[in-house]
Amino acid sequence: QKFWAPHVIEEAQRYVMYFSAKKNAPAEHCVGVAISVSPLGPFRDIGHPLICGPGFTDIDPMILLFLLELACILALLKKPL
Repeated sequence: QKFWAPHVIEEAQRYVMYFSAKKNAPAEHCVGVAISVSPLGPFRDIGHPLICGPGFTDIDPMILLFLLELACILALLKKPL
């Protein structure tokens, strides 16, 4: 499989790596997820793609992370101070 554009974030005392990859069959581009207890790895794949599809937004983990962060910000703005 082809693998590119990894991005690692720290979450709940573990490290989560989002990455782009191309599936062997069917030929789709996907965003995968792997988890580790160390930022240096080794990372263990969760066993299935997070999302797959033919378009740019389906293979760029940064777009997915941006949308997740935006959702969190919007949720925080809805809470009273």
